[in-house]
Amino acid sequence: MMTPAILEVAPLPPGTCMICGCNSGPMIDTMVQYDIYGRQYICLQRCVPMLAELTGYVAPAALEELQATCDRLQTDVAELGDALVAEKDNKVVSLEDFRKFAKSGPVTV
Repeated sequence: MMTPAILEVAPLPPGTCMICGCNSGPMIDTMVQYDIYGRQYICLQRCVPMLAELTGYVAPAALEELQATCDRLQTDVAELGDALVAEKDNKVVSLEDFRKFAKSGPVTV
């Protein structure tokens, strides 16, 4: 098996993406060639992202960002829980006050 490569231009015929037919921008050279059709390229601009999404691929950077967001939200929930417990010890809170408190955002303790 040959290792695919990224090329700025598809030099061999047909010189187009095998999926969408575009002929501009960087392409992945699959290193597969058929006598009838020619070299098989996949464009980086449209088709690689479409194939990645189709397979459920999540880029590592996006996954890290999602994990960081999840961690921040878990911290916010814990802080809200602590604040509610502390507030409960001080007084009974009306439902309306609780709704206002919940909408107020993260609590710093």
